Amino acid sequence: MRFTYFWQLWQVILALAVVVGITSFVYIRLKSPVSSRVRAILICLRILAATILLTCLLEPVLVQQIDITPPNNLLILADRSESMEIQDVLHNGKKIDRMFPVNHLLFSRDSDFVQQLSNRFATHIYQFDQDLKQVPHKTPEIQTGIGLTDITGSIQTAINEWRGQTIAGVVLITDGGHNVSKFEVDQFVGLKVPIYPIGVGDPVPPNDLGITKIEVSPVNYTDHNAEIKVTIRSIGYMGKKIRLMLKQDDRVIGTETTTLSNQENQTVTFTITPREEGVLQYLVSLPTLENEVTTDNNQKTFTLKVVRSKLRVLYTDGQPRWDYAFLKRVLERDPNIEATCLVLSLKKRNTRIQPEFPKNEAELLAYDVLIIGDIKANELTSNQQQIIKSFVEEHGKSIVFLGGKNSLGRNGLGRSEMADLLPIVSPPIGCRFRDQDFSLRLTTQGKFHPIMQLGETSKLNDAIWRDLPPLPRRIGGFQLRSGATTLAEFHQSKSPEPIIVFQPHGLGKSLLIAAEGLWNWGFGVWDFKDEDDSYSRFWGQAIRWLASQPSTKQIHIIADKNTYLIGEKIKVTIYTYDKNYQPFDNARLKVDVALPDKKVFRIRTNQDDSVSGRYIAEFLVDQEGKYTLTVSGTFGGASIGEDKVTVFAEQQVAEFENPQLNQGLLTSLAEQTGGMYLPIAEARSLPGQIKNSRESIFVTEEKDLWDSPIILILAAGLLGTEWFLRKWKGLV
Repeated sequence: MRFTYFWQLWQVILALAVVVGITSFVYIRLKSPVSSRVRAILICLRILAATILLTCLLEPVLVQQIDITPPNNLLILADRSESMEIQDVLHNGKKIDRMFPVNHLLFSRDSDFVQQLSNRFATHIYQFDQDLKQVPHKTPEIQTGIGLTDITGSIQTAINEWRGQTIAGVVLITDGGHNVSKFEVDQFVGLKVPIYPIGVGDPVPPNDLGITKIEVSPVNYTDHNAEIKVTIRSIGYMGKKIRLMLKQDDRVIGTETTTLSNQENQTVTFTITPREEGVLQYLVSLPTLENEVTTDNNQKTFTLKVVRSKLRVLYTDGQPRWDYAFLKRVLERDPNIEATCLVLSLKKRNTRIQPEFPKNEAELLAYDVLIIGDIKANELTSNQQQIIKSFVEEHGKSIVFLGGKNSLGRNGLGRSEMADLLPIVSPPIGCRFRDQDFSLRLTTQGKFHPIMQLGETSKLNDAIWRDLPPLPRRIGGFQLRSGATTLAEFHQSKSPEPIIVFQPHGLGKSLLIAAEGLWNWGFGVWDFKDEDDSYSRFWGQAIRWLASQPSTKQIHIIADKNTYLIGEKIKVTIYTYDKNYQPFDNARLKVDVALPDKKVFRIRTNQDDSVSGRYIAEFLVDQEGKYTLTVSGTFGGASIGEDKVTVFAEQQVAEFENPQLNQGLLTSLAEQTGGMYLPIAEARSLPGQIKNSRESIFVTEEKDLWDSPIILILAAGLLGTEWFLRKWKGLV
């Protein structure tokens, strides 16, 4: 304790002496008949009260040291991934699953592991697989999950939650089966947090037979052989002969026999010939062998996308120009396209024998897509123009118009009987032509349209379109029809000029390229010249999309992939369109999911504010088999139809590709972070091994004693008691 105001000792003594002297003199000289005892009490009460008040005048302050050392946190992370179900831990002479000793260590009454740690640290228990979650208080045990093992992400997430606070270390209880990404120990060194791995499981690889990988071509064709390469992994069964089975809809469609070798991985190939189009699901299965550690990886499903083997394309142009030469070469080199190319002017000159343009509807219907180049309206007869209209409107076929001075000029197709097929309205004097190099920019719709996907990712696709060689001539001065959609445009003018435009027409589709010189793309994108195939890829995708069955639906649902693993999220994207096939927002959507067990439930959709007419929905896969998602919608009380998509789910196999305890990874993790590795059988010795590097922190706290209600009450109480005695004895 100290005083704010320091008096000299003699001053304090003098003040007290004056108080004592005056008080004693008054009561001793008092003439009232009171006893000496009462006089003494009154004197003491007055002196005590005066002493308290005098002390307050000195403003005494209580000084004390307060311990403000923050808690030293210890994070305990327990693995709950699917591999923790493997039974390879010895307990009372029997093999039990890996999760049992983990729960016993953390939650059993017989174990004081957590209590010993809590005596020294502030402990926080987490469970993890692909995701990290804190274990609620009083949890009886941790249940095994269905996800993969993400050791890296789990440690980083846990440490980030306590960033800025003291962390004594991370106790990691796992089998070390990290399989979400590449594991790099170096990334933990900079965190300066010691990690204490506790290994669970047997480090010796167990006997196992499983499928590790299935390789198939992303696109296969009807009536063509498709190879399915199955990679199998075997440990402990060298020389064993096994038979693999390939099934479709529970029907065996192929078998292959192989002898297991001394190599861990070997490949078996199936060859099938699909007869139907669509996304088809198949299953490869292996036999169950004796003493396998798990049979979850003995079968694997996969999907095969099958399309028509060849599309027939008719391409006619007015002159043998560069656009014609390059496109003809691309069509003829595509093994999935059977192209017929002809130039109308060559027929008139009779320079060489070439096919003729179909003269009747039956001949034209032999083709899937018709490409009309730079021709004048009078170069096709009235009958030919009529059968072209029927080809698109009534038979659901597709047509491509390549813009040019003839096709879109004064005497072009805008004045012909086929004018309605164009997605634009051409002015009476023809369109405007501008000879100036320019580049295209994708519209919002173009960024997601299948024709325009020249890169494997959205970022790469944008880069390729940005760096495509410029085109020398663009065509403008027209108006878009109400149902037309612009996929790419020229955007360096005051208002964007549509260049690549499509529209649904009748039962078919119509595509217009309002530019010349696309053959420049055949020389490659500037930054990707060596491996670029943008020109051929653009036309291949355009032909495929145009040849696909047209859809008049106002609602479409698309899954981000065909096959998922249990524990993953199925994510679907939904697009809504009005009657003119323009995207619109604020539709009321319902998405029903039919599970493999035939149960149905509804999931919620969220509108994507970045793209008009787009919605996102997702849910977690927890069953193996087929999922059918059906979306229906209304707008303004009117139905906009429905659409559905089917996807498949299969068991995780990555958890069982290397099912043994990864002791090397855990040991390295401990050594490089300053921790210690222990097998779970020795885990109870860990609490005494964890260093408590925390340094105590104290601060000085000062508390004013004089400025306290208790002091005031005490002084008032003493003076009040004195007054009461005086009143009682008749001195007042």
